[in-house]
Amino acid sequence: MKAPTPGPQRGGFRKLVSTATSTGILTAGIVLRVLSLFVLTILLGRSTGANELGALSLLLAGAALMQSISVGGLAGAAVHKLLTSGDNVNSALLALVSSRLVLIFPTFLIGTLLIASTEIIDSPVGIAVFFAGYAIGAFDVGELGKSAKGHFLSMGIARILAVIVVAAPKFIAANQGDLAGVLIWQGCEAALWQLVVLPGSGFKLRLLGSAFRQLKSGFEQVWTLRSLWLGNVLSSLAQRIDIFIVGALIGQSGVGQYSTASRPVEASVILATSMVTVLFNGLVRSSHTPSRYARNCRKSGRIVGLMGLVATLLLAFAGPPLIEWLYGPEFSAAAALMPIYAISTFFVFQRQFLSRLIIIEKAYNVSLVNNLTMLLCSAGLNFALIPYFGVLGAAIAAAVAHPLSLGMSMATTKRGRRLLGLAFGGLVLSKRLVRLTAHRAIDERQ
Repeated sequence: MKAPTPGPQRGGFRKLVSTATSTGILTAGIVLRVLSLFVLTILLGRSTGANELGALSLLLAGAALMQSISVGGLAGAAVHKLLTSGDNVNSALLALVSSRLVLIFPTFLIGTLLIASTEIIDSPVGIAVFFAGYAIGAFDVGELGKSAKGHFLSMGIARILAVIVVAAPKFIAANQGDLAGVLIWQGCEAALWQLVVLPGSGFKLRLLGSAFRQLKSGFEQVWTLRSLWLGNVLSSLAQRIDIFIVGALIGQSGVGQYSTASRPVEASVILATSMVTVLFNGLVRSSHTPSRYARNCRKSGRIVGLMGLVATLLLAFAGPPLIEWLYGPEFSAAAALMPIYAISTFFVFQRQFLSRLIIIEKAYNVSLVNNLTMLLCSAGLNFALIPYFGVLGAAIAAAVAHPLSLGMSMATTKRGRRLLGLAFGGLVLSKRLVRLTAHRAIDERQ
């Protein structure tokens, strides 16, 4: 007679289903936000043309860069600290809140004043609400607290509702060509994205008062992780420097065309970040056992690599006709860029996975060098190619900069090659080689 299935296996299956459901809901919230922005750009592009869409793209790139400076890639390190804090969770939360306060206020104040002094848009109220919303959206303490607890389901549901609430007025403003109204509602969505996940995250309002009194601990937190912070700021700048260079060399209309082609890839960054965030907890917990660490790296690398490849092929083949159909014939130049720009999507996914391995291995200097190399490659290629090929040159630069920077900065050092082995091992290396790489990584880390 067949023996009954042991209880732990049934419990393990239920846990697997629960995790898959939570991950799916969380990803659905991310996808919904991406789709909301996508619909917004379609409506604004059809109602106003490439110039106003270029203005929105420049402002979104500026807001994303300010958020990156405010968070500075410290999110993964913060989750790692919360996961390993034991009974000192409140202390870890306090240090996290302090570090965010140290960076968010000055960054957004200076950035908003600089952008307000330009001629991108003449709407002080729109700019103020837009960047205030993104400043609140950079306060990711609730998100990190729930990620550390594995509360992905409640976080996903809350964010789905937040996006739905703001969608209608935002779309109406875009359809009417009201860029100032679009900025106001987009800022509201950015703020709600983080505010709705604060309940149940472990964050208490009294922590704000304590954090203001202990800003020194925030400075110390940022200073301790300064290489990681600077590296991720450089990474964010490298991902958006092309938008600013196109704006400077071609103008807002050129940005509108280029950003229409690049936006799906930028959206894939959000999807990739969500995916590796879910995978990160398992990687951290297994990071002291070579066999488990190697197995998780192989599995996670394959998942990320497969999703990156699927996204690349989908954008390359379906992107061009879809852009012309959705945005109209005025954006035919953007459709022509899509197959080339899509090549960078695979590397976008892999770089997100690699960034989490860098945190686990505490290879912050490697990250700094890699991201600086990426910035220099991206800027250099854009300045070299755009004067001759226009926006097509920017697309070529994006496709080449990712693999070129990885080869120049990481494949040339022992530790960099080890990180590449962990990140890409599931795709190109045998189990034995990945296990050996994991063993050496743990030995060096300890």
